[in-house]
Amino acid sequence: MGEEAKIAIRNIRREANKLTDKEQKDGLMTEDEAYKTKETIQKLTKDYESNASKLVDDKTSELMQI
Repeated sequence: MGEEAKIAIRNIRREANKLTDKEQKDGLMTEDEAYKTKETIQKLTKDYESNASKLVDDKTSELMQI
């Protein structure tokens, strides 16, 4: 379950990065804005992957106590 969540999060990151590249190419975003946006996307990806891992670990620990 946790790995499926991480894969979904990574797929969202890929789509967000594609959109950022497209907006930069179309002139809607500067190179600096695109760079900062991609950094933010990466930070959010890591945060959400960590949250997913923590939830799985917590649930596993809870189930092991039963």
